[in-house]
Amino acid sequence: MKVLVVLIITSLFFVALLFCVQNLDQEITVTFWPYVSPPLPVYVVTGLAVLLGVAATGLVALIEGVKLNVRNLKLSRQVKKLETELDSLRGLALGSGAPEAEDEPTQAAPGDEGDEPRIPTA
Repeated sequence: MKVLVVLIITSLFFVALLFCVQNLDQEITVTFWPYVSPPLPVYVVTGLAVLLGVAATGLVALIEGVKLNVRNLKLSRQVKKLETELDSLRGLALGSGAPEAEDEPTQAAPGDEGDEPRIPTA
């Protein structure tokens, strides 16, 4: 996946570079509401547009990364709190004399043998 991203970014860079080289002698004026720029080469305007796009994308990525790190920190604290609570509950259960696990079957009392009805076998 990373190779594909690098390949796409590299190809876009070369397309922009080719555009700028082919339009070295072209000049344009940029109008933005009350502001009108003096004539600028096309490669300057294209370069500024690319740089602004990279900066905006980087800013969005930075904000999302900070949000992700804050959420990760909150979840790590919650996991630590729940693990501490689980350990204290295990200690409470073990400390009260409760068995850890009942792996052995319980034996019936001597007088309990006739309590269950017997099913005849063929």
